[in-house]
Amino acid sequence: TKKKILKSNKKLPKEKFLLYVGTLNRVKGIDLLADAFLKVFKKHKNISLVIIGRNEKMGNKIDSINYFFKKCQKFKSKIKYFGVLPKEEIFYFITKAEAIIIPSRLDNYPNVMIESILFKKPIIGFLNSSVEEVINDGKTGFLGIKQSSHSLFKKIDEFLCLSTSKKKIIDKNIFQLRNELKSIDYAKNLINFYNQN
Repeated sequence: TKKKILKSNKKLPKEKFLLYVGTLNRVKGIDLLADAFLKVFKKHKNISLVIIGRNEKMGNKIDSINYFFKKCQKFKSKIKYFGVLPKEEIFYFITKAEAIIIPSRLDNYPNVMIESILFKKPIIGFLNSSVEEVINDGKTGFLGIKQSSHSLFKKIDEFLCLSTSKKKIIDKNIFQLRNELKSIDYAKNLINFYNQN
């Protein structure tokens, strides 16, 4: 059977990009993401951010995506927001991203984490958010502490400054993790979905 060719009619950024997939709200850490990326954009001129997901209020009545654009006003051209997309298009963006950011304050074993690993992509997130149950800091991803935007920035920066040889080691570790994850039902179903299409 032919492998499904994943594609999207949405335009990819011209430069390398990091990806956020999920609902846009405070629990998912969209404010932490905005603060961290303000620093990321200042330091790494050749990086963009793609955001995919349902826009919700931040809690103080302001739209999460508006909050994000306001915060990173100087770098608006480096941010692409696509709202809600079908799974296959999300998978397409995962395959093209450098890494997936999961800045949640709390999340119970997010699907996007499993999906990212299946596509052999590093994850950048936080300790004590449940992501650390699967991701090992410095080995299969990068995990900041205390749900702080500065710590998130430090981890994104650490990833973006990796040497080629260190990057290869991390890729190898993620590949091993992917094989371990295949025993999980959700991962099995996803892999079957690919093999059938």
